[in-house]
Amino acid sequence: MEKHLKFQEQLKSQILKIGIVTLIVLLSIFYIGIYFFSMNYEKSRINKSNNYLEEKINYLFDVVDNTNTDLLLLDSFDEVRIYGYLYKINSELGIKSNIILFNSEKNIVFTSNESVTKGSYYEYIKILLDNIDDKKEDYISFKPINYDNQLLIGKKSGNGYSIIIIEETDLINYLDTTISYVIVDKKDHVIVSNNNRFINKIYKFIVPNNSILKIDDITYLYAPKLLSNNITITSFILKQNIIDMRQLAILTIILGVLFTILLNTFSNKLSKNTSKSLDLLMDQIDLIRKEKSKYIGQINTNDEFELLSLEINKMLANIDSLNNKNTELLELNKEIEIKQLESQFNPHFLYNTLETIRYVMYMDKDMASELILKLTNILRYSISFVDDVAKLEEDIKYIENYLEICKVRFQERFNYTLKIDEKCKKLLIPKLIFQPIIENSIKHNFRQKPNLSIWVTSEIVDNKLHIEIEDDGEGMEEKELNKLIKFIEGGSNKTSHVGLYNVYRRLKLKYNEDFSFNIYSKKNIGTKVVIVIPLDLEDGYV
Repeated sequence: MEKHLKFQEQLKSQILKIGIVTLIVLLSIFYIGIYFFSMNYEKSRINKSNNYLEEKINYLFDVVDNTNTDLLLLDSFDEVRIYGYLYKINSELGIKSNIILFNSEKNIVFTSNESVTKGSYYEYIKILLDNIDDKKEDYISFKPINYDNQLLIGKKSGNGYSIIIIEETDLINYLDTTISYVIVDKKDHVIVSNNNRFINKIYKFIVPNNSILKIDDITYLYAPKLLSNNITITSFILKQNIIDMRQLAILTIILGVLFTILLNTFSNKLSKNTSKSLDLLMDQIDLIRKEKSKYIGQINTNDEFELLSLEINKMLANIDSLNNKNTELLELNKEIEIKQLESQFNPHFLYNTLETIRYVMYMDKDMASELILKLTNILRYSISFVDDVAKLEEDIKYIENYLEICKVRFQERFNYTLKIDEKCKKLLIPKLIFQPIIENSIKHNFRQKPNLSIWVTSEIVDNKLHIEIEDDGEGMEEKELNKLIKFIEGGSNKTSHVGLYNVYRRLKLKYNEDFSFNIYSKKNIGTKVVIVIPLDLEDGYV
C-alpha cells in the first residue's frame, strides 16, 4: 500500500509539474504572439502606406510622362492645344501644375507661368535639362526662397524639351493620406513630405540609424521603400501598445491562480482513481506470476485499465500459438536458405566441362565416357536435397570427380592432393562445403598464374573436425584479405568470392557461433582456408 501511495503522490506531482510547465509555455507563447502581432500590425500599416504612396507616385509619373510625350509630338506650339493638355493633366491628377516647353537649342518657346522662368527657378530648370541630356534622372526637386518645394519632371525629343512643374502642396493633396511620410530623391532631397519633423533646415531628410526614430520624446516606427526611379518612400507611424500590458499582467495572475487550484483538485482525483485501477491490475498480474495462470480476471473499472486487462488476456491467449509458429517459421526459413546456398552450382563449370568432353571425344572416347560419368555423378550429388548433411567420404568422392575433370581440362598445369584421415570418413558434415572453396581457388588463380596445386586435408584434433584447403596460387595482400573477411563475416556476398561466402553462411546457420572459419593468405605464395566444426563421436555427427 505504501508503494501505491508513493505512486499516487508521484502521479499527482507529475500532473502538477506538467500543468504548470504547460501554463508557463502557453503564457510565453501568448506574450510572444502579442509582441509579434503588435510588431507585424505596425509593420503592415507602414508597408500598406508605402504601397499606397508607391502606386500614387508611379501613376503621377506615368501621367506626366505621357503628357510630356504628347506635348513634344505637337507640330507647332499651339497655346490652345497646350493649355488643353495642361487642363487634362490637372483634372486627371486633381492638382495645379505648370508647363514649360523648350526648343532643341534650350530656348523657352512656351510657359504657363512667367514667374517660373526667373531667378533660382530657372537655374534648377537648367540643371534638369543637363541631367536629361546626360541620361540621368528626368526629375528634380528644389525649394526656392519664399516658395513651396517644387517637383520638376521633364522629357526630351528631337523637337526639344517639355517640363511639368508641380508644387508640394498640390502633391500632398494628391497623395491624400493621414500617415506621415517623406519622399526623397537619391541624394535625400525632399520631394514631398506632410510632416516637417523629419526634415532639416536645408530641406533634406533626417535619415535614422535604426528602425525606430525618436523626436521630441515621440517614438516613430518607419520603413523605407526604394522605387525604380531612385525615389525613396518612407512612411512613419507612432509606436503605441495595442494592448494594455498592466491589465494583461493582472489578468494573467488571476487566471494562473485559478488554473493552479483547478489543476490541484483534478490531479488529486485523477491520481486516486488511476492508483485504484492500477492496484486491481497489479493484483491480477501477481496471480498470473504466482499461480501461472493464463488469464487476468475481469476488472470492472470502466477505464483504460479495464481495456488493458482485456488486451493482456488476448495477448496471453495467443502467445503460445505465436511462439510455436515463429519457431516453426525460423526452422523452415533456415532450411530454405541452406537449400538455396547448396543449390548455387556454377554454370561456367558445366559449360567448360562439356567443352572439354567435346574435344576429348575426338582423341579418347573412353576418357570422354569416363568424364561424362563423373559429370553425371557431380550433377546427381549437387541436386540431391534429401539431406543437408552427408558423410565426409561422400563429399570427398564428389570432390574427386570434380578435381579429375579439372585435371583433364588443365592437364599438367593443375595438380591436387587429398589427405583424409580414416577416422573422419564416416563423420557427417554439411553437404558441399569443399567444392565452393576449391572452385573459388581455381577460378581466381588461373587468371593470374599458369600452374596451380591444391591440397585438401581433414583430421580430428581435440574432439573437433579440422578441414584445410590450401593452394599455391596468387594469394592476397593483407589489406585485400581483411576486406574480404569483413565482407564475408558482415553478411554480404557482394564480392567475386561467392563460394567462400556461401560456405561461411551455411556453417553460421547450422552451428551459430560454435565453429571457426579462417582465411590465411600471402601475396604470390598462396591461400589457406581452415574450417573447424564441433564433433560428437558418440553418434558420428558433426
